[in-house]
Amino acid sequence: MTRPPKTRRRWTREEDDALKYFKTEYPNLPWGKIIEQAKLQDRDEKSCSRRWNDHLRPDINKSEFSPQEDELIIHLKSLGVSWASMRKEHLLERRPSSDIKNRWHNHLKKRTVTVSDPRRPLPNHVQQPLMNDQTGLDIFFDYRR
Repeated sequence: MTRPPKTRRRWTREEDDALKYFKTEYPNLPWGKIIEQAKLQDRDEKSCSRRWNDHLRPDINKSEFSPQEDELIIHLKSLGVSWASMRKEHLLERRPSSDIKNRWHNHLKKRTVTVSDPRRPLPNHVQQPLMNDQTGLDIFFDYRR
């Protein structure tokens, strides 16, 4: 027997305000306790966590993506890095992983014909020689700078 689909509803301003208040006042309080205290009984821990991390966190960068961020996303995607791991990169650390994923699917994927093409030069801000072999060729791979 299949379960009926769970209906999702939009977050209200009151719910957002309550979540912001309890998460900023009690940052180490578990999500379950925040839900109890904020009286968000019809919200689960996962939805509260996502709402906080993707929309309400005070340090989120919601500005336009820079060309450097775009190039970094393209490069990391070519390496198979997950969206959540990309968020930990220096240039992308204040971007929600959902924004990075949406940027890729809505803008960058169309722009890149072959992301994994090893002949594609890396942008200057992600190039760093890892080693110099006997022939004198530098291998550029490290994107953490």
